[in-house]
Amino acid sequence: MMIPINLWSLLFGFSALQGLFFSLILLSQKKGRPAANRLLGILLMLNGHFLLVEVLRNSQQLALLPHLAGTNWPYWFLLGPLFFLYVRTQLRENFSGRQLLHLLPAVWYIWRLWPFYRLPGPEKVEIVQQPWAGGFSWILVMMGLSAVIYLGLTYFSLRKWRRAHANTRQPGNTFLWLERIVFTFWLYLMFDFLAGNFLPLLGWPVEPLVRTSTLLISLFVQLVAFTAVRSPERVFFNINSEEDLTVEENPAAKYHHSALSEGDIQNYVRHIEALMTREKPHLDSELQLSGLAERAGLSPHNLSQVLNQGFGRNFYDFVNHYRLEEVMERLPDPHYRHQTILGIALDCGFNSKTAFNRFFKKHTGETPSSYLKSHRPLLQRASA
Repeated sequence: MMIPINLWSLLFGFSALQGLFFSLILLSQKKGRPAANRLLGILLMLNGHFLLVEVLRNSQQLALLPHLAGTNWPYWFLLGPLFFLYVRTQLRENFSGRQLLHLLPAVWYIWRLWPFYRLPGPEKVEIVQQPWAGGFSWILVMMGLSAVIYLGLTYFSLRKWRRAHANTRQPGNTFLWLERIVFTFWLYLMFDFLAGNFLPLLGWPVEPLVRTSTLLISLFVQLVAFTAVRSPERVFFNINSEEDLTVEENPAAKYHHSALSEGDIQNYVRHIEALMTREKPHLDSELQLSGLAERAGLSPHNLSQVLNQGFGRNFYDFVNHYRLEEVMERLPDPHYRHQTILGIALDCGFNSKTAFNRFFKKHTGETPSSYLKSHRPLLQRASA
């Protein structure tokens, strides 16, 4: 049986396959922040699945895979939370099990749809293939409100992060990337909300509205795919790798009301040095201030004070210093001879080539490649 092919089917079908393909790459990607990569990968997988179902429905071929009918309906209750969690995770937030509570509306909607999902395949296809007349729906309003709320939370997270680091060097390219996908998401959301609730009531034809809404989803997939290919450092970037994001200009003034005495700080300095040597937490590329504070038995605020006043460093400079020392120890080791210097750096906790090169040059005065060339004889003798 011939499947009707038209420009829309080709476009949406290509975007669906591209979304599914890049979702697999993101789910297995170790660069940057793996948790953020996984969230973006799931988001792309959902987009690809949604587009695939739409292609089958619009081409009247949903009967080929009847049990896919309606499986894309909870999409709008998942899109907002996943997008919000992706941005928050990229902006230094640790992903925890509690954040799965954001998915409760989607779970509720799936439960509500369960009687439909239990229908025989042909019955589901018949229901889904019925033309949609448009009009007001409380479910659509709830979906729209969910997406609006999460878009607002995402926007305020970005603005809060920008304000907090207004006086520091920011990873501009990555921040621009986040702002672009927020804008693309907003564009899609606004149009879809109008198309689903109001424009049909004004006499707008439904089918072009559905196609335009689906086109905006395709643009989101294309934006991620294009950026991942052309500028992968923007997608697979860990903002935590910027070693100078939390520089304290006047630590004494900031910690004026702290309960920690100078003696306490020195005791904690020795405790943290022993911890770093014994447990090597810096090898974790996703190590956060809160995570190290928990290991050290301190609050994040007190740990920040100890690092600033006891070590004269901010958190990322402190952690990356240990990572660099680990790299220097491994370079002459024969066990790591098969690895590139970047491979060693990534294993030692650095999460991007850019961050490693910048920190390496800052503390050695040379790029990693020039350092290897100038010190190769010494390294070879050390490994002999």
